[in-house]
Amino acid sequence: MDTEQSSPTSATTFTSPVQEDDMPEYLTVEVKSGSRTSDHSPSPRTPVSEKKRKSWYYSSMYPSYKTRRREFRSLFSSVGTESRFVVDYSCAYHKDILHQGRMFITTNSVCFYSYIFGWENKFVVDWKEVTSITKEKTAIFIPNAVQITTKENKYFFASFVDRDSSNMMLFRLWQAALANQILSDDDIKQIIACEYGEGDEDDDEDSECPDTEDEVDSGNPASSPLPPVTSPSVEPVLSTWLSTCEGTTVCDKTFPRPLEQLYKLLYSNDNFYFNFQKERGTTELEIGDWEEVDSGRKVREVSYNMALNNPVGPKECQVKETQTLSQETIENQIYCIETTAENSGVPYADSFSVVTHSCLVDTGNNTTRLLARAEIRFKKDLWGFLREKIETNAWAGIKSYYSSLSLALESYSENAPQQASMQSHQARIARKTSMKSRRD
Repeated sequence: MDTEQSSPTSATTFTSPVQEDDMPEYLTVEVKSGSRTSDHSPSPRTPVSEKKRKSWYYSSMYPSYKTRRREFRSLFSSVGTESRFVVDYSCAYHKDILHQGRMFITTNSVCFYSYIFGWENKFVVDWKEVTSITKEKTAIFIPNAVQITTKENKYFFASFVDRDSSNMMLFRLWQAALANQILSDDDIKQIIACEYGEGDEDDDEDSECPDTEDEVDSGNPASSPLPPVTSPSVEPVLSTWLSTCEGTTVCDKTFPRPLEQLYKLLYSNDNFYFNFQKERGTTELEIGDWEEVDSGRKVREVSYNMALNNPVGPKECQVKETQTLSQETIENQIYCIETTAENSGVPYADSFSVVTHSCLVDTGNNTTRLLARAEIRFKKDLWGFLREKIETNAWAGIKSYYSSLSLALESYSENAPQQASMQSHQARIARKTSMKSRRD
């Protein structure tokens, strides 16, 4: 069970001064902007040829999974090849002072590296040495820290952009290592798609890596592999979707469910969607009916109040989604949906919108592949630090949503909502009976 504490506990590690020349090239994570109005940041709509000319800029400002993996191997060459790099997070290790650096998470260990004023701080903690992982707070009330405890030390990390998502990832890999059930390739690829997207690896000339293991398929629309389909008529529709839809890949997963069932769960008034949103803290969910606006194209609106995990400021915001079912959709074979989400009730909410392109395609044998790409479109020019803050929070929310959605779809049972509803109904009857007996 996660516990909340307010005082960090430092861990015993060794630090050693290094020369400036020995300091490895350190890259800063930023998130791509989907802006259509600013010329100061790259947009997902940048032509491929222009991306290639700016390969040095992209590799510096938007490190890919391959770049981070190569950086991890150069820093932690002592970590065995059987330990597979999964994801990294920017954070600060608390030891006397906060050492701002980067956490590298693998299937067998968690590693940390920082370089502050000529001092290098580097250590590795094996998952099997860990006894607990807990959520913590810094400055008494800021919930942005995680503590990893072993039998001998306590490692306190702060300044996570999305503490809950990072803690969930740490806990998942720790439990998998303890149970000797290392994550499958499909699970790791899903994590990579959610955390890094699949967009610029092949276009970035400087990110070529001689290693062949842990490769990630390119998300370049022109080169994305087509999933197996059951009808030749689907292939041109899917090819067009892959080549025209912009944004960063946030989900690419095949589920053991028929296409019609998956479409019903996600895009109808099914109990699954209501329960899923409720578990995420969503309130006042209203789902409209699909209405045909022109030949073959349908539109519906979904509105709700979304909970925000902010220590200060608004605790929720109002979201209005406009979902458009493409006229290219082929019933029972492929569904293409574009969702535009507009926010209100929080500062600068009218400055941007989040657009998600989703494609559900039948892959045969009662399985369905879900592909989703997302982009942030800015409507107004904002200062750089405001844009960066909005992008960071928005991408964290998008990744968290699709990660939770994938887990919910994998574990969903048609009987579960009915059982939950029945238990709630029985609980209400019991409360009424109890209140009536008190009055009598």
